[in-house]
Amino acid sequence: MTKGATVLVVDDIQEDLRLLAELLAQEGFDVRVSTNGPDAIRAVEARPPNLVLLDIIMSGMDGFEVCRELKKRKDFASIPVIFISALGATEQKLDAFREGAVDYITKPFQPEEVIARVRTHLQLSRMDELKREVAERRLAESRLEGSLREKEALVKELFHRTRNTMQLVRSFIELEADDRQGNQELQDLVKETSLRIQAISLVHEMLYEGQDLSYVSSLGYLRGLAELFTDNLGLPKAGISLSLEAGDYHFLIDTAIPFGIILCELFWTSVTASFPSTAPGLIRLGLSKAENGDFRFSYSDNGTRLPDGYDFRSSGPLGLRLVFGIGEDQMRGKVSMASSGGFSCSFYFPDSIHVARV
Repeated sequence: MTKGATVLVVDDIQEDLRLLAELLAQEGFDVRVSTNGPDAIRAVEARPPNLVLLDIIMSGMDGFEVCRELKKRKDFASIPVIFISALGATEQKLDAFREGAVDYITKPFQPEEVIARVRTHLQLSRMDELKREVAERRLAESRLEGSLREKEALVKELFHRTRNTMQLVRSFIELEADDRQGNQELQDLVKETSLRIQAISLVHEMLYEGQDLSYVSSLGYLRGLAELFTDNLGLPKAGISLSLEAGDYHFLIDTAIPFGIILCELFWTSVTASFPSTAPGLIRLGLSKAENGDFRFSYSDNGTRLPDGYDFRSSGPLGLRLVFGIGEDQMRGKVSMASSGGFSCSFYFPDSIHVARV
C-alpha cells in the first residue's frame, strides 16, 4: 500500500538528510529532499508528496512555519507532516501537533521507528483519502438522485397535464357536436376522434401512474384499450364479445401511441362496417413476438365478408388506409389485411425503431 509513495524530507543538516533519504529509498519510497523551508514549499507546489518528514530547527524559515504554510492551503492541508527534531520537550511536541503535524520523532532517530511511523501515517492518509472519496461519491450520488427525482416528478407532471389537456380538447369537441345532433356523419366523426384522443390519453395516464417513465405494459395497454372501446362503442349491447391473447412486453410511448390509433381504427371499422346491427359477433386480438424479435399483432372479426380481391390499401375506408400509413410509414412495419370469414389484419413492427428518452 505504501511502496512507491513519495516522501519529501526537509532538513538543513546534510548528514541527517542523507541518512533519511537512503533509509527511505531502501524501503521502496520515492524520496525527494529539500534543505530549507522555501525550497520545501516550492517542491510541494510543483508535485505534492504523499508525506512530509520535516525538521523543526532550520535557518530562515523553521519547520513550524513550513507546516503552517502548508496547512493553510486547501490543496496541501491533507498531506501528513511528521516532525523529526532534536527538540524533545513536551511543550515543543505539543506545539508541533498544534501546527497540524500527525507525529513527532526525536533525534537521534532509530531507523525502524522512522520506517514504521512513515508507513503507518501513509496508510492512515490513504484511508482518509478513501473515506473522502466515498463521502464525495455519496454526496454526488445523493445530488444525482435528487436531480433524478425532480426530473421524474416534472416528467410525470407533464404526462398528467398532457392527459388532462387532451381530455379537455375531447370535451370541447363533444360539446360542439351536441349542437349538431341531426348530422349523423358528424356525430360518427366526433366519436371516432374522441376514441383516438382517449387512446393517446391512456398512454400518458399509464406513464403517469407507472414506476417506469419510458415504458408501458403492452398487455395493460391492450386491456385498457379493449375496455375503452367496449364501453364507448357499446359492444355488449351490440352482441359483440372480445377475446384477447397477448404476451406482456414493454412499449415505448413512440410505439404505444400510433399502435393505439391503429387499434382504434380497426375497432371502428369492425363496429361500423363488419357487423350487421342485430348480429352477434367476436373480435379477436393477439400480440406476440416473431422469431426475428419483431412484434406480431393480429386482429380479426367474424363479421360481414367483403368481396374476394378487395383492395384495402387503396379502396378501403379512410380508417383502414390510415392503418397502412401509420403502421408502415411511421412504425416501419408491415400491414396486411384480408376478408375470409370476416375481416382480419396482421401487423408486424420492429421493437428497435425508438429508444427510451426518460
